[in-house]
Amino acid sequence: MKTQSKYMMKLLFCIVTMVILADYLTYFISGGTYLDSWQRIIIFLGYTLIGLLIAKPFIAIFKVKQNRLLVLIGCLVISSVMTFVLKDIFIKEVVEQKIIEIIALGDKQEASSGTEVWLVGLVNQDQLVDLQELPLTEGWEYREGNLLSYQDQPNELKIKVNTGEAPTSLNFLKHAYSGKVKIVDGQEETIVDLYDAQSDYYQYNVTKESTQKLINNSILRFIEVVYLLTIILFIGIYKLKKKTKLNSNHGAKSRSSGIDLIKTIAIIFVIAVHFFLNTEFYTVPFQGINMFGQGLLRWLFMACVPLFILATGYLQCGKQVNHQYFKGIIGVLRTYLIYSILALIALSYFNHEVFTLKSGIEAVFLFSANRYSWYVNMYIGLFLLIPFLNKIHEGITDRKQYQLLIGILIFMAAMPKTLKYFPTWWIGIWPLIYYFIGAYIRKYTPHIHKGIGGLGVIILVFIQNLFSFYASKGQVFVDVTGDYASFLVVIQATLLFLMLYKVNIQNRFIKGMLALISSLTLEIYLGSFIIDTYFYPKFKAQYFVGQENVIQYIVPVVGLIIGMSLIIGVFYRKVIKLI
Repeated sequence: MKTQSKYMMKLLFCIVTMVILADYLTYFISGGTYLDSWQRIIIFLGYTLIGLLIAKPFIAIFKVKQNRLLVLIGCLVISSVMTFVLKDIFIKEVVEQKIIEIIALGDKQEASSGTEVWLVGLVNQDQLVDLQELPLTEGWEYREGNLLSYQDQPNELKIKVNTGEAPTSLNFLKHAYSGKVKIVDGQEETIVDLYDAQSDYYQYNVTKESTQKLINNSILRFIEVVYLLTIILFIGIYKLKKKTKLNSNHGAKSRSSGIDLIKTIAIIFVIAVHFFLNTEFYTVPFQGINMFGQGLLRWLFMACVPLFILATGYLQCGKQVNHQYFKGIIGVLRTYLIYSILALIALSYFNHEVFTLKSGIEAVFLFSANRYSWYVNMYIGLFLLIPFLNKIHEGITDRKQYQLLIGILIFMAAMPKTLKYFPTWWIGIWPLIYYFIGAYIRKYTPHIHKGIGGLGVIILVFIQNLFSFYASKGQVFVDVTGDYASFLVVIQATLLFLMLYKVNIQNRFIKGMLALISSLTLEIYLGSFIIDTYFYPKFKAQYFVGQENVIQYIVPVVGLIIGMSLIIGVFYRKVIKLI
C-alpha cells in the first residue's frame, strides 16, 4: 500500500510538472493564453498530449512502474481542473501589447537652441509608470526623474505598453531647446516638433490596435510548427525506438554516457552563446546588476567549443594513419555543403540577400555561407592532423612529460590571450591545447571532486566577468581575458569535463536521448544558423524592448532552436541513409 501511494505521488508530480511547463509555454508565446471555450478545449488537449508524451521519461527518472491508463486518466483530470476549474489562475487573461518606438531625430527648426527630447510622463492603462524602471538604450539617460536624449542622435527608445479600454499616453516637454521626435506606433508614424519658446507639454495617445495579437502572429505560427514537429519527433522515437539510438541494444555498451552528456551540454552552450550574439548584448552598455548577471551566463557558456574539442581529443586519440580514417572527412564535408546551401537559401529568402552562382560558390568555399561554420573550417585541419598528433600522444609515456607538453601549449597559445607581455605568434594553435588535454584525460583518467570542480568553475566565471565589467567602464562589453583561447577558459572547460566525463547514466531513455543529440551536434550546430536567421528578427520585433528584459526568454528560445535544429538533423540523417 505504501509503495502504491509513493508511486501515485511521483506520478502526480510528473504530470503536474509537465502541465505547468505547457502553461509557461503558452504564456511565453504571447503574455497570455486563449479565452473562449473552444480555445480552452485546444489548451486542454494540448496539456493532455504533452502529459502523455513526456510523463514517461519523467516517470522513468524516478524508476517507477508505468500504468498507461492511470497516466491517461491523470492527464485528463489535471488538465480539466487547470483548464476549466482553475482557469483564472492557470489561463491568464490576454493583455494586448505593443511596442512604441521613440526616435530622437537630432533635427530641429531654426528657432530652437537644441535637439533635446524629454519624456516626462508615461501613463499605461491609467497607471502612472516610474520612468526610471524603463530600460535605456544608447543616447538616453535619466535626468531629474525624466528621460532625456540630447546626444548621439538619432537614437531610439523602445517602450512596451498595454492597450485596452483605459488610455495609454506619452507626455513630452516642449521648450526652447527641444528638437523633433518620431513616434512609431504600430503602423503609424508621427513626427512632432517639440520646440516651444514659452515651454509647454505634448501628449501622445497610444492607439488601441495591438501589434501583438494572438491571431496572425508570425512568431506564434513558427512556434506552433516547431511544437507540432517536436510531437511528431517524440512519437517517431517511441514507435521506432528499436531501430534508433534509444534502443539499448544498439551500441549502448560502446558509448560513454558521460561524453554524450558533455557534448549535449556543449551544444546547448553554443546555442546560448548565439543568443547573446543575436540580441544586443554586445552593443548596449555593460553596466548594472542585470547585465552583470548576463555576463556571468555568457562566460559560463564560453566553455562550449572547448568542451567539443576536449571530447574530440578524448574520443579520437586512438586513431591511426590509414585510408579508412581519412574517408571520415567526407561525411563532415557533405554535411557542411548541404547545410551551406540551405543557409544561402535562408539568407536569400529571409534576409533578402542576393547571391549569384559565383558568389554563392565563393561563400561556401570561404566558410561564409553558413556564418557559424568557422568551427568546420578549424575542424577540417584538426581532423587531418589527428593521426599525427596521436603519434605524439602515444610517444609520450611519462605523465610529467605529457603535463609539460600541455603547459608549453598553454604558455604559447593561451597565456598571451589572457595576460600581456607573452609571445603572441602561436595563439592560433589553441585547439591543440584542448585536444591534448582530452587525450591526456583518456590516457590517465584523472579525477576531481564535483563540488571542488563546480566551485572552481563558479570562481573562474565570476573573475572573468568581473574583469570584463571593470574594463567596460559602463560602455559596451569588453572581453579582456580572451575567448576560447583564454587561459581561464582552458581551466574552466577542463574542470567541467573532469566533473562529467565519468558520469554513468543508467536510465535508457535519457541515455538514448543524450546519444541521439550527441551524434547530431554538427547538424544541430549548422542548422541553428538557419533557424536563427528566421527566428531572431521576428523575435526581436515582437518581444525586444531592451537587453535587460530579453534575458527572461533565454530558456524557451534556446530550447526552441535546439529542438527545431534537432528535428532538421534527424530528417537530414534519414534522407542521407536513403540516398
